[in-house]
Amino acid sequence: MAATVVLAEALYRFVERPLRVRGGHGEVRPTSRSRARRFTRFAVPALGAAVAMCAASVTVAWANDRPEAYPEEVRDIVAMDRGAVSAERRAETRALCREPKTGAMCGSFAEDEQNVLILGDSVGVEGHLLAEEMWPDANVVTAEKAECPPLRTLDGIQHSFAGCEQLNDRRFESLGENADRIDRVVVAMRLDDERLPHVLDVVAWLTEQGIEESVYGVGPQYDQFVWQVMAMHQPGADAERALYSHLTVASTLNAAYADGVAQRGGQYIDRWSWACQEGACRAHLGDDITDLVMVDKVHMTRDAVVAFAQSVR
Repeated sequence: MAATVVLAEALYRFVERPLRVRGGHGEVRPTSRSRARRFTRFAVPALGAAVAMCAASVTVAWANDRPEAYPEEVRDIVAMDRGAVSAERRAETRALCREPKTGAMCGSFAEDEQNVLILGDSVGVEGHLLAEEMWPDANVVTAEKAECPPLRTLDGIQHSFAGCEQLNDRRFESLGENADRIDRVVVAMRLDDERLPHVLDVVAWLTEQGIEESVYGVGPQYDQFVWQVMAMHQPGADAERALYSHLTVASTLNAAYADGVAQRGGQYIDRWSWACQEGACRAHLGDDITDLVMVDKVHMTRDAVVAFAQSVR
């Protein structure tokens, strides 16, 4: 700021004043009053501009998620990026798909146990945990694949898995062939408005096969990296209100899925009402700043999934 004031004075003294006074010839000695007016006229606005620039720099530091902008206890959280989270989630997805395989499904069906099949994209990891908690005596098999929503048609659906259409053909072929061995299918994928009719089509198809199905519910989903929103606030009401302001999935969409699934003979597992109540969404499971509910803007943490499953079991 001091440098800005000095620069303003130098520009006036050596550039502006010579140009104003006789085209740059001669000299006029300023009085103390004129110097004061000049200081007020040029230095004060410059000082104000410098303060504004300083404030903007602080704002940019927070907006750019620089770790030094946060309290020490949350810097490790903020320093993690989406790529690291996505890579970890993909590794979990690959770990679910072990030998033996039954068609497009990973694992084998049990003869004397309830067989629960997880059908999903990257949210299928949560679906797997959910099934293990809600049906602890069941044999859990998976037919999930990160970045590939398990839909019978992908017309108009955005996805990033190149072979998703062919994979889905194999998924539903295997489902049809093994319908009499599957007791329940848990559909666990990212749910949004464009996928709604396609998901309901899957639910209706599963009902026709004589399979009970559960759809793992919508939201909350956020419009930015959730950890960094939570890191701006201490655990509790402030963090919850801050998260609520960044929601991109409305509770009306949650209700549309719940109604549509029920009408087609399925069970809807409502994640929204557990996470979001009374104008705020849960940010932490406890008082620890690292005890988070969300992994990123879509996925929940392992601990959160377990707590959610126990609450609805």
